Amino acid sequence: MTLDEAIKHAEEVAEENEKRANWFWAKEGNPNYENRVECAEEHRQLAEWLKELKAYREQGNALMDGILKIIHSTIYDFMDVCDDDESPLTDKDKLLLNINKAICNNLKSLHEQFEKNIREFEVK
Repeated sequence: MTLDEAIKHAEEVAEENEKRANWFWAKEGNPNYENRVECAEEHRQLAEWLKELKAYREQGNALMDGILKIIHSTIYDFMDVCDDDESPLTDKDKLLLNINKAICNNLKSLHEQFEKNIREFEVK
């Protein structure tokens, strides 16, 4: 059952219990009436909580997408700097550039692994 299906089901149960309470046991003090009203109220509350959960999940997914974009942009901006080797370099500069390129490659690999892992745990 999906979250949308659970919301719909809770709303339907609430509605059905409200109808039955009003049609058959529309008398306060009758245990059947009281049970139907209580069940309807509880299912309405459940539907509201499920809607709230759905909203939080959607916000979480949007936030995670934003985080991934920032990480991606940062890593690839850094890699662009690493690839900029048009100017004449000293041996020391070349060594530092090679170290930077190795760091870039590791960052790219970590980024790809992070993106893969986060998608596996993404809220559906």
